[in-house]
This record gives sequence, C-alpha cells and structure tokens, in this order.
Amino acid sequence: MGHPPHDLAPGSSDTQRHDDPGRHLFEHTSRSDDGNPARALWRWQVTPIPGQRSRIEVSWHVSPRTFWRRALFGKLRRRQMGDEVPDSLRALAALLAPA
Repeated sequence: MGHPPHDLAPGSSDTQRHDDPGRHLFEHTSRSDDGNPARALWRWQVTPIPGQRSRIEVSWHVSPRTFWRRALFGKLRRRQMGDEVPDSLRALAALLAPA
C-alpha cells in the first residue's frame, strides 16, 4: 500500500491524481493491489529556485482502514515509505522531463 503513482512506480493502483503544474504541486492517492481499503496520499511540492535546482518537498499520509492495518501493518508501512522517496523523486523527474 502507498507506493507513488503506478505510472511512476509499480505496486499500487491509481485511485486519484491531481497535478497542478502552475503551482508545481503533484498529489496522488494510492491503494494496495490486494483490495484492502487502506489509502495513502503522496504529495510533491516543487519550488523552483532561480539560477539553481528546485527544492522538492515530499510528504505522505497513510490511512489504514482495517483493524490489522491500523494496529500493526500501517505502522510498519509508514516507516517503509520513507525508503521509497528516492524512487518517487526519480519518477517525478522523468514525468516532468521535456518530451
């Protein structure tokens, strides 16, 4: 549960995606492929810095909805999501790269 958008990374199902390139804001709600109702909201806020690289803030919020996901698996998953940030940044760079 909670991977970045499946077009950015495999392992999740898209349920909702909101891109606002004018505000440099990208949001995605994902769910697990196993049918569990749990959700994760990913958010990437890009702040361009003139003459430099951009600053990117990545955040996520996990919403476990079943007893075992809330009691145990959700806590474990939250820790794992931080490890997925580098992959999400590479995927975001590919998404934003000129065609």
